[in-house]
Amino acid sequence: MIETIKAVIIPILIIGSLYLIKKASKKKSKIYENGNSIHRLPLIYGIGGIFSLIITIIIITSIFLSNENINLFTVASLIILFSTLGIIMILMVWMNKIYLNPKKITQRNMWGKIKTIEMSEIKSIKFNKVSLYLKISDGEKIIKCHDHLVGIEEILNTLSEKTNITRNQMGYVE
Repeated sequence: MIETIKAVIIPILIIGSLYLIKKASKKKSKIYENGNSIHRLPLIYGIGGIFSLIITIIIITSIFLSNENINLFTVASLIILFSTLGIIMILMVWMNKIYLNPKKITQRNMWGKIKTIEMSEIKSIKFNKVSLYLKISDGEKIIKCHDHLVGIEEILNTLSEKTNITRNQMGYVE
């Protein structure tokens, strides 16, 4: 019975999460008075990160409460996996932002590093269908925009308009 419930609930959670992510990426981002729009990953990424950290806490708590002989390598691997995944997902939502205006595109990555490329200096825009990153380059710097960013359509439209590179040339086909 429990196996059947797991077999049904887990796919529903995954499909529901993917639906919410895609729905959020279709939203328009707020455009500020200075013409900038800010794009970030949907909040569900952060929720997934918090959930992953909760799993880490449950694993650590169960180790202390358990009287059984535990394989420390397996437990340490799980703790490292879930805590790293959780921290990365939270940082991706909290720190990673794309600032877009008609003249330039700026990225602040999850480590706080800032890169800016002027629209007139963009030499290539390529979409990777596996990683889901849109890579924007001026020949020296690369800015990566994930397909799940809120307002990705605005980014694509602005880039296409300012650089005369079509979505098909970018490799972005829906």
